[in-house]
Amino acid sequence: MKLLHKTATLLLLAACAPIITLAQVDSDIPVNVTADCFSICLATVNVKGVQGDVSIGNLFPVSVSVAATVKVQCNGVDVPGATQSLGPATVAAKSTATLPYSIAFAPVGGCAYTVVTTGTNSSIPTRSTTVSTTFLANCMDQPCGSTGCTLTLGYWKNHPENWPVTTLTLGTTTYTQAQLISILKQPVKGNGLVSLSHQLIAAKLNVANGASGSVIAAAIASADSAIGSLVVPPVGSGSLSTSSVGNLVTTLDQYNNGLLTGGPGHCAN
Repeated sequence: MKLLHKTATLLLLAACAPIITLAQVDSDIPVNVTADCFSICLATVNVKGVQGDVSIGNLFPVSVSVAATVKVQCNGVDVPGATQSLGPATVAAKSTATLPYSIAFAPVGGCAYTVVTTGTNSSIPTRSTTVSTTFLANCMDQPCGSTGCTLTLGYWKNHPENWPVTTLTLGTTTYTQAQLISILKQPVKGNGLVSLSHQLIAAKLNVANGASGSVIAAAIASADSAIGSLVVPPVGSGSLSTSSVGNLVTTLDQYNNGLLTGGPGHCAN
């Protein structure tokens, strides 16, 4: 009877044990992962989670396809629904692919959080590398009320998956998300139209995302008027002098950074 009791106890402990994922590194599939918490307002709702980049190296002398699966664990147990598949992405010979991820979930107390990432390479499909990356889910709640909060153009440029809209009108021209991202990546090079569009895109995304726009509405209207029918590079070849739009760029930048008097504060993303 004692033997049966011990066996039952062992089975119970096994059933309750966490699913701890240990590192399994294949030297032919180098994987590096960054992980940081985020906290943003989507409309009037505070959303938290983890975001970062998965870098997968291709050590082979030919192009390959790489992919990854990213999941969040609490104390070694998978968090339900907190999984994201990345890729496949084509990587040139002897190069590295960087795949951004962003996973929303509701952090709870008492958890030691990790991001468990498994990377694969099409040239060796039966092999993989799994790594575990710790992070602190301690980002502060955002003031997602009637005033919301703002995010910078750098945030919007690097996190298109969090955009509240996928088209915007600058002046009289409507742009797709892909075109808007190309504009955000366009160097200013003395073109005031580009610097103004950078800040205008961010301001319009902040307003669409729930940040109060009353204090910036006049500046947004003036920016649209200044742009008019000009098409912003690299989509078009429009141009404005930096001196003609300097004040507008400054005002919009202050709004996007949460520094404009009477405007919403900046999100602690």
